[in-house]
Amino acid sequence: MSVVIPFSKCIARPRTESSPRQKLSVHLLEVALRSGSKSGSICERLLYLAGLVHDAGKATYGWQRYIVLKEKGMTAPRVPHSHVGSCLFFWAATELLKKQAVSVDDRRDIAERVLWITVDIASHHGVLDDIPDTYPPWEPELVRDRGGRLLADTDLQGLLEFVDCEMGGLGLSAAGFDRWFGADGGRDSWARTVSRTLGALSGIGDPPSALAARLLRLDTSRLIESDRLSASGGLAISEPVILEADARAAADRITQYCLRRRRQLPAKPSSSKKLFRWRNELQKHSLEAYLAQPDAPIYSLQLPTGCGKTICSLRIALSAVQRGKCKRIIYVAPYLSILSQATSELRASTGMSGIMQHDSVTRLDALIHEATHKEIDHVDSDQAYDLLALESWNAPIVTTTFNQLFRAFFPRTAQQAMRLKALEGAFIIMDELQSVDAAKWKLFLTMLEALTHTMDAQALLVTATLPDTAGGLSRAPVELGTASPPLSRYGAEWDSTPVGSLQTARIALSYFQEGRSVAVILNTIRDACDVYRKILNELGIDYTEREPEGVVVLSGLMTPIHKSTKIERIKESIKSRPILVICTQVLEAGVDLSFDLIVRAIAPLPCLIQAAGRVNRHNERSGGVLRIINYVRDDGTDGNRYVYDRDDLDITRRILDEHGGWREPESAALCRRFYGMSFERARREALLQYLQQARLGAWSLLGGLEPFGGWIPTVPVFVVPRECTISEKIQRAMECLGIDGPEHLWNIYTSSDRARGMSVPQRRALLALLQFFTVPVSHTLASSGHFYAVSGKPFLRLTSETSYREDTGLMHLGVSDDLASRMG
Repeated sequence: MSVVIPFSKCIARPRTESSPRQKLSVHLLEVALRSGSKSGSICERLLYLAGLVHDAGKATYGWQRYIVLKEKGMTAPRVPHSHVGSCLFFWAATELLKKQAVSVDDRRDIAERVLWITVDIASHHGVLDDIPDTYPPWEPELVRDRGGRLLADTDLQGLLEFVDCEMGGLGLSAAGFDRWFGADGGRDSWARTVSRTLGALSGIGDPPSALAARLLRLDTSRLIESDRLSASGGLAISEPVILEADARAAADRITQYCLRRRRQLPAKPSSSKKLFRWRNELQKHSLEAYLAQPDAPIYSLQLPTGCGKTICSLRIALSAVQRGKCKRIIYVAPYLSILSQATSELRASTGMSGIMQHDSVTRLDALIHEATHKEIDHVDSDQAYDLLALESWNAPIVTTTFNQLFRAFFPRTAQQAMRLKALEGAFIIMDELQSVDAAKWKLFLTMLEALTHTMDAQALLVTATLPDTAGGLSRAPVELGTASPPLSRYGAEWDSTPVGSLQTARIALSYFQEGRSVAVILNTIRDACDVYRKILNELGIDYTEREPEGVVVLSGLMTPIHKSTKIERIKESIKSRPILVICTQVLEAGVDLSFDLIVRAIAPLPCLIQAAGRVNRHNERSGGVLRIINYVRDDGTDGNRYVYDRDDLDITRRILDEHGGWREPESAALCRRFYGMSFERARREALLQYLQQARLGAWSLLGGLEPFGGWIPTVPVFVVPRECTISEKIQRAMECLGIDGPEHLWNIYTSSDRARGMSVPQRRALLALLQFFTVPVSHTLASSGHFYAVSGKPFLRLTSETSYREDTGLMHLGVSDDLASRMG
């Protein structure tokens, strides 16, 4: 006979040094109260019910034994439990609907909601599943024992009496559940509901905007956040809002901050002062434009680079908070370099302490905190306060990346859906959003518009080169600024004559040796390496030696630590002496650097204009030059086709051939022309079709969608840096885990005995640390003789550590691999 523990004695969370055991009934009720309302609408009642049963599987004897053993520090195999709650919810929801008077149309909508919540409960600790049509999500885990008993090791009657009481009396009982479950395990009831609900939806041609509103995983977000908050020990994380008085004070501090910066600037030429005054006027007019139309869902701020877009955007966002339009601010950037720079400026200008930066480094901080605090509960996927607050964006101001924003819109896992709730009532600043892949642009805008309407949010699209929003937004965003500067900081030059690596090197060197700072931006790693080698040859330097003084190489085939060290070196060097940078598109957006000349291989026109934003950025010179070259490899092949859309390159050539060159004030008009021609030629609506398929249950088509480019499978290579500067934060993180350095980190990772003895949070932190010493390489490059596999591990190691160079990283190994070029 099975052992049964009375439901009233079941626990959800074990005893720790700082807190007592958490009873299962308490956890279920907490999640229900956070998720929904038992006296609210039918949808609120469904979420309340979901909270009451989502962890019902923890009432089984197997799971109770598992958690007690873990509490005692003993080894115990994991026990799946999500399937029980999934099945109980679906059955109880059908009982609820029998007693609820709803119209036919509402009943279909509610049934759709029931299907998604059922699947959410089944996958609430893992990957969000599709809605299966032939079998229920609790199959085959939930079965009868040999004696024909269902959940024989569970006090099912006690559990259902608890649920029934909290729901106000639905008549739920173990006998009733047993009858419904029947011989087929609820399969027929599930299949009929799926067929009737999704079958009806398949014949409805809803527009993309309506589909997007349905596909925002708000129910998932509310349920998962409620579960994680309760499971973290009942930590009461307050509503992260900015008070109107705080917003007003922050706006005043920004004004004082800008005045201080102006006074601290060294003497500038009159043209530079004119640019500074124009920036101030531009920011003033942009704010006034917002105040004239404060109720729009989406705005655009199309300003040239170097015009203080971050401060301008922040002022607008704080104004929205002051007027009660929004209650928190989310700032989004494409790259960590932009994100870190903007976060620092937000903190310095506003003086606000509640600014949370969500990226790989800050997530590592939270992981280390979780891994080194003894009172943390390591059972299941429960989380510590810091990590939970970070993953749920629980702060008045959050700065994050487009990758993380896409995971809120298109979550692959239940954990990622949690942060969607933080966007409710938020003012979302999206900086340099032209970097979003063109194929996903309209889908992204469609989801963004649905979010602003559904969640009372506002969005600001910030860029110097805004793509066409037609087809993604139902109406154009309200323009807050589209001005051109009153003077020209740069001129662009184009020559269609083919240019090879040697001529490119000589062009760059001629300017560099005249005492000018130069950046050469190539489209692929192979091309950048070829030009770098030619520069060394021209200087009479052997390639086996270190890079010469004043010359820096950057690419994606470097570890994050190595790359960040080089960027900081460029920032410092360029202040006092000329510098020559050879790179891929790493410096193209968001990096506050100013060169006399940029030599740029032809690319789509918006990319060229973004690169021009690093030329004479602050008008500190008489004039800068963007020299666009028709780069062709020495063997005659065109490497651009591996990186950019052929149509976009053709349109760019047509515009360049027509104009020959242009001054900065013409950039905005040329960019608008480019986007008009590009979107006319390629409508880029293919991914919008995924909305209808996802509505019919195929969430996996959207789940995990990334914002940038085509996804290229890569293999991680662990590299021990020889002379890179490891940041204080990463060093402190390694010390917290008792790690002496990168090689010691690797030894712990590959030692099965030592890794087995680590807690789940410690292993997470270990894996996070590994990423800072890792280079992603293509499968083609990985299969070369430069690497070897480590048994049972996904990471490769270098056959010879000297293969990783101080100047180029692994760039010189990828010169024959054009897939690797796309990772530049």
